[in-house]
Amino acid sequence: YPVICVTVCGNENPTGILKEHPDWALRHPDGTPLGYISPAHPEARQWLASVADEIVRKYQPDGIMLDYIRYHNRPLLLDPAADQRFHASLPEGTTPEQEKQLMQQFKEDELTELVRLYSETVRTAHNGTRLGIYSWGPHVAENHQIAQCWPRWVQEGYLDLVNVSGYYHHDKYGEKYLPMFEQKMRSAVELNRGTGRPVPLSFALGVETSHGRVHSADDIRIYLNRAAEAELDGFVAFTWNTLLPYLDELDQTGDIRTFPNH
Repeated sequence: YPVICVTVCGNENPTGILKEHPDWALRHPDGTPLGYISPAHPEARQWLASVADEIVRKYQPDGIMLDYIRYHNRPLLLDPAADQRFHASLPEGTTPEQEKQLMQQFKEDELTELVRLYSETVRTAHNGTRLGIYSWGPHVAENHQIAQCWPRWVQEGYLDLVNVSGYYHHDKYGEKYLPMFEQKMRSAVELNRGTGRPVPLSFALGVETSHGRVHSADDIRIYLNRAAEAELDGFVAFTWNTLLPYLDELDQTGDIRTFPNH
């Protein structure tokens, strides 16, 4: 499953395709361009989908995973064309609070259109190709500035699998880390089931990340046990090379082979 980092293109400053198409960029609040491709720009969406189309046609993977399928997690402006389109759609007399709510809906709708286009594109390129996403989890599924309303995408049939972040470490959260992990996993499962057409749901095991790391095979075993209790369907290790030192012990005890065992 190749992973495509969708919208990020330089982070704080534009690079790559945004050098060629600066009008596709999301913008800082002062109007200067960000290194993020706007999901609300129709031409940018078509270009993004064309990248997935090329990968699927050339290599015919089992599926495609989308990372950074979201807006930047900062206050921002849309690309100029989308911003103009949004403001032209506002009813006369819209209050600032109403405008904020309508902007949230607009962002979610535009990002949903990009996911729909990806779904249509990869399936047309090669029948049976699966589409999945990496998400931060249940807390971004509604009314969040990244507008990643993934249960909606599951419900619409655009996605075949979802991988949510399991990056809750003692290093960062202290004794709260495990209750936080459990709560996020259970909430994600509940949201997935609430769509009426749940897809396989896995979590990203952060063996070593910028958020923290595990320190033993026992740490990994705890995450796997709690995720199994929450009835997740699988896990992805970030990253494989950092998992290797613990692999023999986990293999001997069968923790990976038997997960999730429900």
